[in-house]
Amino acid sequence: MREALLTIDDSPSATTGEFVAYLASRNIDAVFFCVGDRLREFPETADLILRSGFTIGNHSLTHPHFSQLTLPECEREIAETERIIEAVHARNGIER
Repeated sequence: MREALLTIDDSPSATTGEFVAYLASRNIDAVFFCVGDRLREFPETADLILRSGFTIGNHSLTHPHFSQLTLPECEREIAETERIIEAVHARNGIER
């Protein structure tokens, strides 16, 4: 049997809840690669993603072109988003 992993990029957004509901209703697993600033902007949607059983992946803090950043800037983009993702897990009581 072949398997595929569905990824949703640049989440969350105003319509992410619809994606979550659709995928959950059909028992389709997915990884939502989330932008840190959007996790801050849509905290309820971030919680919904996680509480619905989906994985939140790191898609950077501001979604820059990494090739145009210095290494320390890249590290900050990733590290700050990691902190935000950890906070989403903590407030929902879900181990990462």
